[in-house]
Amino acid sequence: MVSISKKLSYYNAENVVDEQGDTAWIEGVKGYGKGEWISLCSTKQQKICGIAIKNGFIKSDRTLERNAQVKKVTLTFSDGNKKNYELQQNRYGTGIQEWHSDCIIFDEPVDTSNIK
Repeated sequence: MVSISKKLSYYNAENVVDEQGDTAWIEGVKGYGKGEWISLCSTKQQKICGIAIKNGFIKSDRTLERNAQVKKVTLTFSDGNKKNYELQQNRYGTGIQEWHSDCIIFDEPVDTSNIK
């Protein structure tokens, strides 16, 4: 289950787990979305070693340039522990096809049923 703090109908939270990567979650507030969040939930504890984030609205080069990307993220787990990260915005070329996921690898695996 995915839940969010705000919701738009077209850019809803379910898009976060789109394996094709051709949709986007947009938080639906004015400004850059600072403080907005999503939560990925499971019915059981799972051992998580990291998370990959395709950062930005990667519909086209123009759309990517005209929209914000996440620079800092705080991950909160079901036990209340938090980890802060800075994202690298992994783009090695000039086109959207050169845009890659930010991969956050944890120092040690985390047992959790929820990542916010």
